[in-house]
Amino acid sequence: MQDTVGDDEKVNDGNDGKKDDVKEDNENVEDEQKVENDENVDDDEKMDEAKVENDEKVDDDEKMDEAKVENDEKVDDDEKMDEAKVEDGEMMEDERKENDAKVEDVKMEDEAKVEDGEKLDGVAKVDDVEVDLKLKVKDEKSVDVKTQTNEEIMGGDDNDDNDDFQLYKTPPKGNYGRRVRKPKKDDSYTNPFLSKMPKTKDPMKVNHLQKFEDELLDKVKAWLDDPQTDNLTTDEIDAFCHLLRKRISYYPKTYKNSHVAIEDCLLADRIRREHRTFIKDPANYPVAEFKDYYMASPHRYMPEWSTIDDVYMPVNINQKHWILCVARLQKYRIDVYDCDAYLYKNLDPYLKPFCDMIPYIFAKTITPDERVRYPKFNFEGPIQPMTYKRLPHPKVKTAADKVGEVPRATESGDCGVFTLMYMEHLTANQPVHNVTSKNMGFFRQKMAVRLFHQIMEP
Repeated sequence: MQDTVGDDEKVNDGNDGKKDDVKEDNENVEDEQKVENDENVDDDEKMDEAKVENDEKVDDDEKMDEAKVENDEKVDDDEKMDEAKVEDGEMMEDERKENDAKVEDVKMEDEAKVEDGEKLDGVAKVDDVEVDLKLKVKDEKSVDVKTQTNEEIMGGDDNDDNDDFQLYKTPPKGNYGRRVRKPKKDDSYTNPFLSKMPKTKDPMKVNHLQKFEDELLDKVKAWLDDPQTDNLTTDEIDAFCHLLRKRISYYPKTYKNSHVAIEDCLLADRIRREHRTFIKDPANYPVAEFKDYYMASPHRYMPEWSTIDDVYMPVNINQKHWILCVARLQKYRIDVYDCDAYLYKNLDPYLKPFCDMIPYIFAKTITPDERVRYPKFNFEGPIQPMTYKRLPHPKVKTAADKVGEVPRATESGDCGVFTLMYMEHLTANQPVHNVTSKNMGFFRQKMAVRLFHQIMEP
């Protein structure tokens, strides 16, 4: 029995040992598989890291290529800018040479004229040379401005040699900073360039007998000598009226007491033409026909009627005679300045349209707040015609030359000039006693000079 048991135990012990060996083998196999799996995972992570490094290298290469392209473009732009600067420099050098050649030609021509014995006025010589030099300096300034703008656009360097460009190697003699004016000949000298100055002297003393330069008269002498220009036309009258309106606008302090509206010849013609329609039904007459007159017209220097006291109108009678009609709105009267009262002793047929329509047009276009300034007007009741007063009176037989008197013409053919001179004196609040026939020659010349040269100063 003991032997059997021992054998069984041996057998069991053998089986148990085998089982233990099998388990150990299985565990070893599992451990090896785990190790291999871990190694595979490590290999995969290394491969991913390598891929990331390769991607980063590719991105760096692309950035380097883009930077190279930008650098190449900048180099091309710099080369183009350098080429443009070189071309500008060459053009400026050519202009310098041309200017130098012109200056030398002018000098040679002046020397040749002196050698030939030509006598030139010293003052005119200096003025011509100075004008030429001023023109050259002005051209030089324009060239400098163009050069600066090109450099600013192209980003030029401040140390560029072109910045030191000069027209002359040595500066020319003379004062070129201010305009050189001719000396005054006498106390009554009129500066022809005063109207072109940037600043005007306002207020200034008005002297209608001021003289003017003879050289200004030379340019209009042919017009004055023409017999056809003895009688002024509507165009010449309107041109002087426009110049006078412009003068009042440019010298507000000199004409601060002149609240006037100077109209053209068309207003008188329109009033006489519309009067036939007006008298048929005055209450329903459309005053809008005269809107371009009673309303302000800044481009023609015409103020609004509600802001003025007097309306000046040049009137032509039968294409033969000129008179000046001044509608005094404050006095409710029309003053008629007629240098030749004997020509038309009765002016009623010619002045009735103005006496009827002027107060009606004014009353219909003024606001209730503005009526206070005109106490003579009856805005509530029927509008009565204005009266008129002739100056000088037809009974005056002599040409008065006294302050406060209106002279009468002693010669025919100057009625147009008389009309304009009346207007010029009255708008400046000056007496008209100097408007006489003996001064008509001077006034005619002065008017022609002012119109031709557009001289506005009083």
